[in-house]
Amino acid sequence: MFNRLGSLSISWLPWAKKSTGRWLQVDSGTEALQRWWAAQRAGGKFAAVGDNGRFYTFLDLAHQYRGEPATIVTVLEKAPPLDQATAALAIAYLHTLLAYRHRPGYDEMMLTQAEAWLRKGKDALGQELSVAYHFVAARVVGWQGGIKEAEKHIAAVETLAPNSFFAQMLRVELYAWQTDMQQMIYAYRQAMKVALTTTRKVHMRHMLGQYLTWFGYPELALNIYRELKELKPYDPWLWHYMSLNHLRQHRLRLAAHCNQNSLSLQDFAAARGLQKQIQAEWRQRVVTFLGGVAILGGLLLLVSS
Repeated sequence: MFNRLGSLSISWLPWAKKSTGRWLQVDSGTEALQRWWAAQRAGGKFAAVGDNGRFYTFLDLAHQYRGEPATIVTVLEKAPPLDQATAALAIAYLHTLLAYRHRPGYDEMMLTQAEAWLRKGKDALGQELSVAYHFVAARVVGWQGGIKEAEKHIAAVETLAPNSFFAQMLRVELYAWQTDMQQMIYAYRQAMKVALTTTRKVHMRHMLGQYLTWFGYPELALNIYRELKELKPYDPWLWHYMSLNHLRQHRLRLAAHCNQNSLSLQDFAAARGLQKQIQAEWRQRVVTFLGGVAILGGLLLLVSS
């Protein structure tokens, strides 16, 4: 959705599709996003009845975006296509996305920002709290370890919107916060049953892949990302997490390959940081190898003397 034709040749990628001699590349710039966002608004994307409908639409659109969530925050703050309450809750949600990209643990400053925007959304709503409010509130408190309070917000979402995709999505996160793998996988399967669009199926696979990565199941995570590759091969974060999981299993060639794929699609800090880790491990291997050669050479000299 946020792709553009760029001049960077990535013909060595096995899944690249050529178009008039140029190659598809991710565009995560603020101006491009503003233009796209305006087109969605003009096309009636946010004409859904009620605040919850607009919020759901926003989540689906935000989950399609593969650049930094901070870019969407900038656009929303400048020219929100949503009402005041929904825009505030949307920005709060984006800050929770930014916060949990810093796993293990979370970015406290980002969650503080999320709390501030959540309060603005609550004030704008008044007495009648929406599904959107409880959805975001559950994530804000859940990421900080407030499991009991998060469960209350999730129960509210399930009461106001029973059997909805977003209620099931929260269940996956709840069990992840509790590191209950069995229940998390079960909740994921339930969420996939009501994920009726490609966007939602892709988002759930990303979510499960990230949790499996963080919990130390690299091969299981790679299986999820291999499935995801069939749906969204031009996703830089897909290749980033594949690279990370290969690195954790010390498969440096595969890690470097996936990292290069990721950076060819989008130049972002997480991928650059991973690139440095891969290079450092290569250097360590070279040093270890040369040290072994030196020791072997010394032993051969002793034997021959």
